[in-house]
Amino acid sequence: MAETDRGPEGQDRELRDFGPFEIIGKIGSGAAGVVYRARHKTMDKIVALKILSRRLSDNPRFIKRFIAEARAAGRLSHPNIVRGIDVGEVGGRYYFSMEIVEGKDLDLILADGPLPERRALEIALDISRALVHAFGKGIIHRDVKPSNIMIDRENRALLTDMGLARRDDAESLEKEGAVLGTPDYMSPEQARGAADVDTRSDVYSLGITLFQMIAGKPPFTGGTPKEVLARHIGCEMPHPADFGAQISQGAWDLILRMTAKDREDRPADPALLAGELEAVLAGPSVPAARPSRRTAARRPWRRRAKGAEYLYVLAGAAVIFIAGIVVMSSIGGDDEAADAPDPKPGARPRPPADATEVPKPVRPGADEGAEEEMRRILDAYARNPGGHEEAAARLKELAGKISPDLASVVWKEIEKIRAAALDRFKASLADLKKAVAGRLSAGDFKGAAGAVSDFRDANAGSFGSQEAFQGVEALDRDVGKAAEAEAETLESRIDSLLTNDRYEEAMRLAEKLRSIGTAGMEARAQAAHKTISASKAAWEESKALEREKAALAGARAEAFALARSRDFAGAVRVFEGARAAIKDRGLWSEASREIRDIDDLVLFLKAAGGPENRAAGLAMEIQGRKGEISKVEGGKVFLKSGGVQVGVRIEDMTPAELSAVAEAGLDFPGNPSLRKGYAIYHMTFGEGAKALEILGSMGLPAEELEYYKAKAGRAGGR
Repeated sequence: MAETDRGPEGQDRELRDFGPFEIIGKIGSGAAGVVYRARHKTMDKIVALKILSRRLSDNPRFIKRFIAEARAAGRLSHPNIVRGIDVGEVGGRYYFSMEIVEGKDLDLILADGPLPERRALEIALDISRALVHAFGKGIIHRDVKPSNIMIDRENRALLTDMGLARRDDAESLEKEGAVLGTPDYMSPEQARGAADVDTRSDVYSLGITLFQMIAGKPPFTGGTPKEVLARHIGCEMPHPADFGAQISQGAWDLILRMTAKDREDRPADPALLAGELEAVLAGPSVPAARPSRRTAARRPWRRRAKGAEYLYVLAGAAVIFIAGIVVMSSIGGDDEAADAPDPKPGARPRPPADATEVPKPVRPGADEGAEEEMRRILDAYARNPGGHEEAAARLKELAGKISPDLASVVWKEIEKIRAAALDRFKASLADLKKAVAGRLSAGDFKGAAGAVSDFRDANAGSFGSQEAFQGVEALDRDVGKAAEAEAETLESRIDSLLTNDRYEEAMRLAEKLRSIGTAGMEARAQAAHKTISASKAAWEESKALEREKAALAGARAEAFALARSRDFAGAVRVFEGARAAIKDRGLWSEASREIRDIDDLVLFLKAAGGPENRAAGLAMEIQGRKGEISKVEGGKVFLKSGGVQVGVRIEDMTPAELSAVAEAGLDFPGNPSLRKGYAIYHMTFGEGAKALEILGSMGLPAEELEYYKAKAGRAGGR
């Protein structure tokens, strides 16, 4: 590793080589280290290489966490996440390599000015989907900011540095620029050093980033890091108009939700955020009103009371109203009560001028205990609007004990509470539909099904009529249909990949099938795994067989050439080498048979040129000389012609000449191996028909004859 100088953080200002990487150039740097464009020398792959600073590399606690989180991040696979490749150490310096993205980081793009609101929302939606995937794998980014967002050549936004940007320790806040987690984008809970930071911190940082994309600058800047963090904790968000920017009301309301100081007021997880971003993108673009100082701090989600609180307040008003009716009835008697105007709901009754306490009812037929019971019914119903039928039945029982006017008022209030509860239920259901749509859009089918189930459980028994839950059941069916459609699509893609022998991709889709998480998906994923594994094993076996067949074919060609040049030992070595690498039993047997054939061929040639050849006295013509064979020995046939004895080597004789000598002098019937070697000789030297004729006369099994027919065909083609 070449080094020329060191920076203040112990970072190398120039690197040429780093372990298995060749450094091409510097991409950027920060407090955690430097990112280089590098080439992995072994894989010949261009990557983004992040090398930690020496300060962090020397911190064992940080390194332990760094390696664990880098490995976890390396398992993420999502189109909006820069994929991690490897983590390791070279010479005491730790690194993390990632895929290289051809494009620009958002920080560089924003240096030219703010973005159109729609483009900013699209980028935020891409990043929210990345956070959905990371959240599903239990990973929190902790440093979402423009410099960690890449925009590729297709204008797709990708989140980088997944799971690695984490504040090292509290002391790091003391040194400007040394915070792992950038002050300009850090959530209030991060700024306080909270130990239980969760995905809502990433939602906050993305909200600050969205503000910057639209306004051109982060909302809180300047001063020291501590001052910036203090503003995140204690200052309200400025309006984009303060920066000369325009924004729609929908986008501004969403940014306020994302950047709420209390994380409980932010979208609970990235899937909900993705749904809200999609809703803003799909909705009308109404310019946001510039808030006054008095209303600037108000948050849109605070304008409506939570359901239980709202109903309880309404019930309280109703009880006061009923009390007023009772008191006025008891004071004025029948006539006065009939002539008195209807009190306004919620109005406090006026006692007589000389009264010191609320008088008891004296109306004929009225029952003080019954009226008290009526109040309890109303209070109980306000707490549980699901008891509508029960409340009606109990009021019917009390009908004869309370005045008709009072019963009518009570029933009207019950209907009012019920209507308010239904309205609240419908509003909650609308929010649920939006959240489910966001989860489904992000591919989080399990989360969508869980959200519907949780909603059903939380609202069980809230209403007497099941009609109120028809929308929930329909939504549940929609989630099931979406999950089933996704599963069928994945299974179809798996089948297509198997047809094209793309097993690793098929395995990834099987894992995606499992991640759907709804009922039955685990069993379907396991079945897909089995099918893929069996198909891959069969494919690998067939490929191995093809390789072994090709290797044996190559050995045959090489051995054939050696045999024709009389290098029989060399031919045997070729077949023995091929046989050693063969695992298929059939091919191994064929290689062994080839070796036996060469042995038989050598046996024949030795016999044909040795003393056991009794061809002496045979008159024949060899190499143009006519004469009589005097003897055969030493691999030569001696021919006496014109008083001269000439020795001719067996290998110099033509197949026809050697055949004549062999058939005259050798005992073929008594030695099958000799006769087979004789046939192999003819096959080797281009006389396949003669070889098959000899083999056919030997009474060989049909399978063996077929083998030699194939061999003769190969020999004839050479």
